[in-house]
Amino acid sequence: MEAKRKFNVPDAYVVEYAKDMRNLFTADIADFAALDPDFDAAFNAEWLVKINAAEAQLTDEIIVDVQTQYTNLVIAAMKNCQNYYQEVKFFVRKAFGDNQAIQNEFGADNYNNIRGNQPQLIEFMRDLYSVANKYAAQLDVVNFGAAKIARIKDLADALDTANQEQNNYVKGRPTLTAERIGIYNRLWDTLSLVSSAAKIIYRDNIAKYNQYLLPGSEENQEILSLLGKVTDAANGNPIVEAQITITGLGITALTDTNGKYGIGNLPAGSYELTCSAIGYNTVTLNSVPIVEDRSTRQDFTLETTTP
Repeated sequence: MEAKRKFNVPDAYVVEYAKDMRNLFTADIADFAALDPDFDAAFNAEWLVKINAAEAQLTDEIIVDVQTQYTNLVIAAMKNCQNYYQEVKFFVRKAFGDNQAIQNEFGADNYNNIRGNQPQLIEFMRDLYSVANKYAAQLDVVNFGAAKIARIKDLADALDTANQEQNNYVKGRPTLTAERIGIYNRLWDTLSLVSSAAKIIYRDNIAKYNQYLLPGSEENQEILSLLGKVTDAANGNPIVEAQITITGLGITALTDTNGKYGIGNLPAGSYELTCSAIGYNTVTLNSVPIVEDRSTRQDFTLETTTP
């Protein structure tokens, strides 16, 4: 089972990218089948299954939130035990006065050392339950009867259950994460396969060729004629979904979540480029050279529009 992602863009971005590429593929499936008959309706249907499986996965944020919920349940259960022990001590003193030996049997000598440790507090509460039953008659006289003694065990059991559930989730989280990564990696494999095939099928169709490129951060730079990054002039942060357009060809690339873009298979020449994004001033560059069998890097820094 895969433990490392095969891509460096967010999972949600991969899903949306897969949906868009699959829509293109569905319309162009005859072209792909002409190259390889395995690109058929069954392949397309399986691709959708992979997309749905990826969408069904819990995000890392939700997994952390769930773990936090388990931790909070443990904390609450520990607090219940700690609070109830104070009640027990009250009735022990009422029943046995300053008899330190008996108070120590009820945990007075070691409670402060274990009160913050989940397993030790569970064991402490079970021992407390046994001792309370030992002195049940004396405690009953001071109004700490059988029901209150049973409460000690109930709280110990509740803490034990919360502790086990937390431990099980923590131990199971690596497996859950690995399964999730595997599902996304298999979706990414399909994206990469279709993109590779498209580069062969549409080598003479610049527009189609570029429709099937992988995100700028992930595409093989050696096949890109033009690549770069778009950032915010004020803070240097990447700008997502900025549009880089080659005016004369009508080809537009979008930046990914890392602010990167790529355009491939361009004929050698000199081109006018525009870079635009919502909330930013558009930048136009004239005479950007494209050299055959070489990648041209063109970064953009955009300034926010003034109101």
